[in-house]
Amino acid sequence: KFITYFKNKISKEIDNIKDAFEQGRIPKENFDLTVGELKGLRTAKDLLQESAKYIENDDN
Repeated sequence: KFITYFKNKISKEIDNIKDAFEQGRIPKENFDLTVGELKGLRTAKDLLQESAKYIENDDN
């Protein structure tokens, strides 16, 4: 449940950033910072998903 909670929270933040890009709400001066944040969030989500697989395997 812990991993699912954080994975969902990260997914929502990724969606919020994507929506902001689509709606033009990201100022040019924050563009690079926001892209970096998005990449970091995607990496964190991928790591959580991989960790969840290994935790499930350890439980079996």
